[in-house]
Amino acid sequence: MHMPIKNICDLTEKIKTTYQEKDLKRLARCLDIVVAYRPLGKKPAACKGFYIVINKIKHITINCNLHEDDQHIILSHEIGHAVLDHKADELKDFHLFDASNYMEIEANLFSAELQISDDDVIENATYGYSFWDIARALYVYPELLAYKFYSMQNRGYNKLNNPINVKSDFLKSTPRQRLQVAETDGFYEREWYL
Repeated sequence: MHMPIKNICDLTEKIKTTYQEKDLKRLARCLDIVVAYRPLGKKPAACKGFYIVINKIKHITINCNLHEDDQHIILSHEIGHAVLDHKADELKDFHLFDASNYMEIEANLFSAELQISDDDVIENATYGYSFWDIARALYVYPELLAYKFYSMQNRGYNKLNNPINVKSDFLKSTPRQRLQVAETDGFYEREWYL
């Protein structure tokens, strides 16, 4: 890791506290990041999104052909690149999903910290929910929750059992299988993807 996990957590908390904005599009505007949605292809290997700096202005482009849930997670990830001041010229396709690429791992950690609170994880774990139950309850991708668990474990939460490894390339695996969250489990019925 190039930037310590604690520093990523502190930066994310500062952004959340300063702007108090949960809508990612509005948060990007607050951070002076231009966001555009463009058709970048429908095939699984199509570009999902990218971050670049042009004339000192930060730009994020998201593939509008993706499902809304995927657009959301890609936007969060790309905002991570922008606020972590990653050099956009180093974010090439051959780096983008390389498991050893620290910039991708950092952006995924930022995304997990931005979207999932420690308190929500702790509350659900206290109820005895498994990792998979927590992902369903919080309506987040299991791979993103794995990053959150990894972050929390590194910050001293030792009782969390993370059944999957963090991978920088989890965003590459779209589209995702649909999963209905059943009302009988105490959750509203809604679609989401594994």
